[in-house]
Parts: sequence; C-alpha cells; structure tokens
Amino acid sequence: MSGDVQPRKRKDKRKKKEGSSLGNIHEPIGVQPRFKGKSFEKSFDEDSDTTPVIGSVDQGEKIHVHNDHGVGGNICVKIIFFCLLGALVAAVAIIFIHSRGSTDVDLPSIEESRFADYFTGWLDDAPDDHGHDEPEIIHDDDDEGHDEHDEEDDHRGGEEQSEEHEDEEHEEDAAEEAVREEEKEEHSPEVGENEEEDNADGEVEAEKAPEQEEQRDGNVVVDEIENDPFIKEYKFAEEQIDDNPIAALKKYDAILSRKQDEIRALIGRARALDKIAEKEKSNHYLKEAINNYKFVLTTHAHSLKDEQFLDVSERCIERMRFGGYFKSAIDIHKALIKKFPNNPKYRNDLAVTYLFLNEIPSARTVLNETLKTWPKNGFALVHYGFILKTVDNNHAEAADMFIAGIKTKEPGVIDGRFFFHLGDALNRIGRGKEAMEWYDQGVKEGLFLSKYQRSLYNVNRLKGQPWWTHDETTYQDFFKKLEKNWQKIRDEGLALLNGKGVNLFKQEAENLKDTGDWRQLDLYFRGRRHSNCDQAPYTCSLISSFHPASTCTRGQVKFSVMLPSTHVWPHCGPTNCRLRSHLGLVIPKNTFLRVAEETRSWEEGKVIVFDDSFEHEVWHNGTSARLVLIVDVWHPELTPQERKYLSPI
Repeated sequence: MSGDVQPRKRKDKRKKKEGSSLGNIHEPIGVQPRFKGKSFEKSFDEDSDTTPVIGSVDQGEKIHVHNDHGVGGNICVKIIFFCLLGALVAAVAIIFIHSRGSTDVDLPSIEESRFADYFTGWLDDAPDDHGHDEPEIIHDDDDEGHDEHDEEDDHRGGEEQSEEHEDEEHEEDAAEEAVREEEKEEHSPEVGENEEEDNADGEVEAEKAPEQEEQRDGNVVVDEIENDPFIKEYKFAEEQIDDNPIAALKKYDAILSRKQDEIRALIGRARALDKIAEKEKSNHYLKEAINNYKFVLTTHAHSLKDEQFLDVSERCIERMRFGGYFKSAIDIHKALIKKFPNNPKYRNDLAVTYLFLNEIPSARTVLNETLKTWPKNGFALVHYGFILKTVDNNHAEAADMFIAGIKTKEPGVIDGRFFFHLGDALNRIGRGKEAMEWYDQGVKEGLFLSKYQRSLYNVNRLKGQPWWTHDETTYQDFFKKLEKNWQKIRDEGLALLNGKGVNLFKQEAENLKDTGDWRQLDLYFRGRRHSNCDQAPYTCSLISSFHPASTCTRGQVKFSVMLPSTHVWPHCGPTNCRLRSHLGLVIPKNTFLRVAEETRSWEEGKVIVFDDSFEHEVWHNGTSARLVLIVDVWHPELTPQERKYLSPI
C-alpha cells in the first residue's frame, strides 16, 4: 500500500481488516473486470448493473486549498494540492488492483447426474455438485441424492479423493486424512481431451498455436527475464507462495499497483489466492482465485505465451471442477481446443465435464467427433464404451470399445471401473470365460483385490472372505436380537407389501436384474434414517439401537422382495468396508444366493452374513415371493475414526 493514502481511508481499511482470518488481506472492492465473453460477464456480480465509482472522496473529508487573491495562488499550496491529488490517484489504482476478480462465479445448477457420482474422484477433490451456495473446498458428499436400489449404490460411487475432510477442527481434518490414506485409491485417468462444436466464439479468446510438449512442474509457467525491473519482488513472491501466500499476494499487489497489466503478477496473484483458499479451506478465496484466472484468460489472452495460456486454463478448470462450477469450465475447455486443435486431450477433457453435467448427448457428440479424427484414442474409446454400456445397454459394442481402449494402455484407460464394466458387458453377452480373464488381468494391474472381490473403494488391510459366521463379525448379539424378533419384523414388512406401503417398494435401479421383478424399500441409507421408518417403527428401533448398522455410511438397511423367475446378474458391491446380512422373512423353496464359488439359500428367522464386495448372483426359481431384511454393517476391523470419516457410498 502507498504511504500517501489519506488518514481517514487508512482507518476505514483497518476496520475492514478486523475479523478477517487472513489478517492483512482486504476484501477486493471497486471495478469489475469486463469480459468479452457472455458467460464470463455473468459469472461476476450479476446483481450489480453499474460499475462502482472508484476513488470517490469521503463526504466528511474536505480538501482546503488557499487561493491567493484568485490569481494563481501560493506556489506551496499548489504543490501540497497536487501531492494530495497524486496520493488519491495512487489509492484509486490500488483499489482497482484489489478489485480484480472480486465478484462471485456462477453457481452450479445442474441436475443430479449419475455420471457426476461415477466420475467423482477422478479429478482432484471434485465435490458433489448440487447447487450449494458455498460448496466447501474440502468436504464429504453426504448430501448427494440417493437412488433407491439394492446391492449397488455400487459403481455409481465416485469416491472423494484421500484428502477429503469434514470442515471441522484441524485435528479432525488430520485424523480423517490419516483414515483416507488407508483407503485404496483408483488412479485417475488423465482427464483432459475435449471436443467442441467451434461455438466458443467470444468467450475465452484463444489463437491457434503449434502443439508443444512443455515440461511443467504444476505451477503456472513464467519466464525469468534478467532485466525485469520487478525481478527481486518476483523472487520474493515465488519463494513465499507455498508457505506464506498472503505475503506473496501483497508482493504481487505491490507490483500491480505500479504496472496494472503485468502478466506475470496477474498470474501470480491468482496463484496466491489459490494457495490461500487451500490453506484456509475458504470458498471465498477459491472463487477469488477462479475469477482472477478467468480475468487473465479473458482480458490478456493475446499477451500470454502458449504455455502460460495452457497452465492458467488447466488450473482454472481444475479449480472450477473442485468448486462444482462445471458449466463455467466449458468455455475454457473450448478455448483450449481452439488454441490447440490437434491435441485430443482437451477434447476428451470437455467430454468428461459434459458427463459430470449429465449432458450425455453433448458428451457423446464430442467423443464421436474425436474418434473420427483419432479412431485409436484410448481415452475416448473407453469413455464412449461407458456410455454405450450404461446408457444404451449396448453390451456387445461397449465391450469392443473397452477392449480397444484398454489395449492402448494410454493414460487413464487402465482403471478398475473400465475393467469392471468390460467384464460385466462380456458376462451379459455370454462371454463369461473371457470376462474372468479380464478380471484376472485387473488383479495383475492392481485394480482389484481378487478376481471375485472387485470392489473399487477399499481399505486394503481389511480381512476379505465371501461368507462370515456371526462370531467372526463380532456382532453376534445383534444378529441374535434380529432372529429373536424376526416375526415382528416380517409382519411389518408384509403389512407394507400388502397394504398402502407397496408403492414405497422401488424397482432395482442399477440394471442388475436379468429377468423377473425385484424391489426394495429403504429404511436407512448412508447412515441416515429414511422417512419410510415411520411405516416400520419396530424394525427401525432395532436398527437405531445398533450403531454399526445405523451409522454405516457405506451401506443400507432395506426390505427386499423378489418375485418368481427372477435372476440377478453376477455383480460386486462398491466397497470392502461393510458386510451384508440378510434376515430371512418369507423364503420359498428354490431360491439361491451364490457368493464367489459357494451357493447357499436363506432360512426363515435366520441371519446369513456375506461380504458383498465379492461377486454374487441370485436366482429365484420358486413359486411365491421371497422377502428378506438386508442390514449392512461396518466391517469389524475398521477403527472408529475410519467409520467416522470414510466418505458415504
């Protein structure tokens, strides 16, 4: 800050500083950056139609200038006047610098997307995108809307990355981080590669550039110019940006107060805000960083070197995804495609963002166009295969796409999710032996725990076996209580099934059913009591008294009814962090459950326990409905901290 700022303004700024957790950082005020792109104008303060007046003098502040007889005045008074005027101009310049990127980015308003769930975690710390006004930078995705289905909430999953925290005490953050370290993480594909329809005109400006292989360290690339007049300031800022980003921000602001369009300082300012957001877990500074990145891209695109444009764009997209601003990222994707038209990476990246937004037709178009130009692009092949399988149920063509894509071994294609869906597609077209070969290959690649245990969200140290005895679970007392009260539980279930509650039973929603009719009624979901419990109070009272079931955020409690002639495809649950128990309520003859290589049946009034992360398959060859109560419980080897902090599935 200039030392000539007027005293009253100093006091006002000190008042604004009070209460800030960041000490000397001011809330940016003043002019809004004006962008050429329509969507970017919207992403700044949409409530304001006018640009605030900059540097207007406080009404209580008067400057008295002595006029000596009206003929030119005293020379000393004139000097003082112009000094004060210069100080005022300097203050205005500083306010202008601080105002850049000060308004809010547009908030996401997308519908619930199965693809958002599926891909969550493939990109750094992507949170759930449900239109929260202030999406926390690090948080659990508890509030995702849930589908009502049985065995698989499954491979929609998309788990948060290992740095997922609840915004609580810092000690709890550290505890959760330790827990998440335990969990097996899927290596995220290098999501990047986008396609567009060349309608990004007027958004982020970009000129075509020759493709270059740049070696980057993850930070924004800047050129060191030996005769740079700010070289000492830049050196200080770069040294401070990781450990003390507040000091770095001040230094960049000092540079910008002298030269407003200094590209390196503008980029540095965005990076410093980005670092502050990470350290403070602050949504405000996250949005400030995003707006500063966008300001650079929209007003200084022609001044950026190719590597600068690339680095700023990719970091801005990453931060937008992190904050849930997927729609805002689309224009930047398109600018990258326009500038680097011969690199499929940026087209594929756009396709993935469309999948996050559940804009399937757009994603399909992008991937299809990419494959016309690059027919052997592995990343595009596996993602197009994913759409063919999960949206079109075109298992044969999807399998071909998966196989072709995986065989390229390109970054992002050796992923458990693609191996899982490939094997499932092969099973459904009668190529079960080939499916098992791919599962074996997945084990060799480190994607699955075994060819039968193919869950994707795991704590690797946990004991894994298909079937469990009551004593092995350590929950034998609870299971005895269920068995003791099984008739009351059965009566509640039948009353629902035979009365008005029948409409509460929902069809299985994960396309796991081959033939027949299979429905379920949720009582607990992701550790939360469902309103359906009002219709089954006794059953829910038993569950609520047993915390390993009622707090199991990676499981459900539900009534499951299956009608004759039903077959459920072989499938695996999403996580090895739970065990699944079935209490037999109404069990006709000729009903069977296979887990891995052993097949058993149910018995009325008895609890069976299995690990549903292992492949399991169901047949109902009887003549009347089968009714069971499904109760998921935490794996007994999980610690209390793990149970508290593992993300919901």
